[in-house]
Amino acid sequence: MANWEYHIDLKAVWKEYEDEKINVETAGKKVAEVLKNFKMTAEINNYLLDTLSEIICNFDNCCDDEEEFNDIMQDLYDWGDTDMPTPPGKMQRKLAWIATQI
Repeated sequence: MANWEYHIDLKAVWKEYEDEKINVETAGKKVAEVLKNFKMTAEINNYLLDTLSEIICNFDNCCDDEEEFNDIMQDLYDWGDTDMPTPPGKMQRKLAWIATQI
């Protein structure tokens, strides 16, 4: 189990999509909006910021079907699983927990 620096809550978008209230393209755009409004207070390297920007762009522009959406979500999960500096003897810190299930 990890100690997460951030928590990104996508549960509302996930529920709308599962309830078929929005299509996959709209879900991607809504995820992009959540990520655009996500504020990081810890010092994050440029690579991680650039990767998040690319993920946001992909959600905004490339979510035409469920397979693409799932691929971009996997990129987001991988980004969130990035190891963060952790003091010796402490539980490993990770960048962000991506919450999708209610």
